Order: sequence, then structure tokens, then C-alpha cells
Amino acid sequence: MRTIGLGNALVDILLQLESDSILQEIGIQKGAMDMISEEQMTAIRKAQEHREKSRTPGGSVCNSMRAMSYLGAASSFIGKIGSDSVGEYYEEAVRKAGVTPYFIKTEGISGSCTVLISPDGKHIVCICTYI
Repeated sequence: MRTIGLGNALVDILLQLESDSILQEIGIQKGAMDMISEEQMTAIRKAQEHREKSRTPGGSVCNSMRAMSYLGAASSFIGKIGSDSVGEYYEEAVRKAGVTPYFIKTEGISGSCTVLISPDGKHIVCICTYI
């Protein structure tokens, strides 16, 4: 059996913040779930680039294709990624999971679902699907 999925290519990123200052700078409230702009995500990535983070390829369709691959089915995923290190990571991770990627690569940064954890443990979900 061969399965092909088409969906949003989003990297899931988990990031512990040093302080809440970045939230104030980009206008996001603690405990929120927001669709944010490319400019806001770029500010988060620049301000936190030195921090350790956890990341995994995500997006519901890609997650399903990875599960199919783990179960032994041939699977492919069609999506769009940016011409950045996040897009490179996404493509490599999808391949390593046994999924054949078919990506359109565009200028700009790749989409992500970034969960920020503030020093007091509150979660802030920032979703960017702008490419």
C-alpha cells in the first residue's frame, strides 16, 4: 500500500524562555495561542537562537505519513518549506522517518508551531503557516 498526504509542513518546536521580555517585544500574552507573523517568528528565533530547543517534524498530515511509514507502508508527503535551516531540518527529518518528501521550496522562513515556556511555566503557542 502507498499513501500520499498533502498538508502544512510545520516544525514543532519547544523552547524554554529565559525571560518574558520577548513576549512583550512582539505583543504576545502568556497562556495565549496565536497565529503570528513572519516578523514575530523571526524575532523569536533571533532572540532565542542560543537557547536549547526540542524540535520534530509536525503538521497533522506529516504526522500521519510518519505513522504509516513506521507501520511499514510506503508513504509520501507533499508540502511547502522555506529556504532556511528549519526547512532543511524538516526535509531531513521526514526522510529519516521513511517518508518520501515532495516539497515546494520558497524564499522566506519555514512554518512552525512553536511552544514557548515562560519562566513561571506558562505555555504560549505560536503558529506560523505563512509560506
